[in-house]
Amino acid sequence: MSASLLVPLSIVVLLAAVFLVRIPIGLLLMLLGFLGYAALSGPVRAVGMLGNELWSTFSSSGLTVIPLFVLMGQLCYHSGLSSRLYRSVAAWAGHRKGGVAVATMLACGGFSAICGSNTATAATMSVISLPEMARLKYN
Repeated sequence: MSASLLVPLSIVVLLAAVFLVRIPIGLLLMLLGFLGYAALSGPVRAVGMLGNELWSTFSSSGLTVIPLFVLMGQLCYHSGLSSRLYRSVAAWAGHRKGGVAVATMLACGGFSAICGSNTATAATMSVISLPEMARLKYN
C-alpha cells in the first residue's frame, strides 16, 4: 500500500475509533489534523503549525458576532415567533411541573450546539426566553 493511500486510510480508521470513544469533535479534528500534517510534513513542522493555528484562533475577534445573535433574538421576540414557540411547548410539555423550564433548557442546549458559542447562546436565549417565562409566571 502506498503512503498516499495509507495516510487517509489511517485517518479514517482513527476518526471512526475516536467517535466510538466519544471524544469531543473539536479535539478530535485538531488531533487528526495534527497527526495528518505530521505524517506528511514531519513532526517539527507540525508542532510549529499547531502553535500558529492556536494563536490565530484564540486571538481572533470572534465575539463580534454576539450583537447579531442578540438582534436575532429581538427579531424572534418582536415577530411573535418565541411566543408561538412557547405556546406550542406549553401544549406539549406544560402539563408537567416545570415543563416549560425544562424545554427552555433543552432549547438552550440545542442552540448552543448549533452556534458553538456559550456567550452568544446566553445572549440570544435570554432575550427570547426570559420574557416568555415571566409571562408564564416562572421565577
